[in-house]
Amino acid sequence: MNLNMAVRIVLMATIAVLTCVTGVRVWTNSAGAAASSPSRCANYQLFIRPASSQGATGHIYLQFRIGDLLGPCTLMGYPGAELLDRNFRSMTTHVSQAPFPEGGPGPKQVTLSHQHPAFFVMHWSHFPVGNQTCPTARNVMLWGPHLNLPVVTYATIDACGGNVTVSPVAAKKFW
Repeated sequence: MNLNMAVRIVLMATIAVLTCVTGVRVWTNSAGAAASSPSRCANYQLFIRPASSQGATGHIYLQFRIGDLLGPCTLMGYPGAELLDRNFRSMTTHVSQAPFPEGGPGPKQVTLSHQHPAFFVMHWSHFPVGNQTCPTARNVMLWGPHLNLPVVTYATIDACGGNVTVSPVAAKKFW
């Protein structure tokens, strides 16, 4: 990591702390002028948490909320995921991508801000097929579309065979 990147990360962390403590938001671009259009989200400015779930006939749907800590930014596409046990060790995970609901819209650009989070759905079956096992993950490592560094959050997921399907990020809640 070069010095310029380290300074930018420290600056963003400082802005995040000041925003949380004072409630005053400060937006700047790298030149220090007011930001005019949101850039692509970076992993360090996002938090991802389970929001709500529903299920029937052995299929579970868990909706996640993606919040923005530092200011407007954009996401587009499908998030990544890896299941983790209670000790944060990786578990077998097979992620597929599909619109939700089935046949729904594909990926669209979503602009996040403090007032406007994004959402996605993770789906799995908890009925084994054949010799599948359905171990329970107590945590999940998630990363936004086109991001390389993850966010870890608590979630109970008993996906048989480690098979999960994720929807594209959307601007509105699914339910």
